[in-house]
Amino acid sequence: MALFAPAGVPDAIITQVNKAVADAMAKPALTSFLEDQLIEPMITSAPEFAAFVAREREQTGKILVKFKIPKIQ
Repeated sequence: MALFAPAGVPDAIITQVNKAVADAMAKPALTSFLEDQLIEPMITSAPEFAAFVAREREQTGKILVKFKIPKIQ
């Protein structure tokens, strides 16, 4: 599960939302609910998440090329 925001959202807003999500994720009832849905709770900073998305995109691209899966137009 992830939250995305449009480019240009002020850093203060990103920080505020990230803190609110982290506070919510600290509640055992929420983490338990997410785990029951097979969602692994994980809190990261915006730069860490951006790096994660970049790595996942690169890995997925390699798989698509390897198995010759065409791009969706």
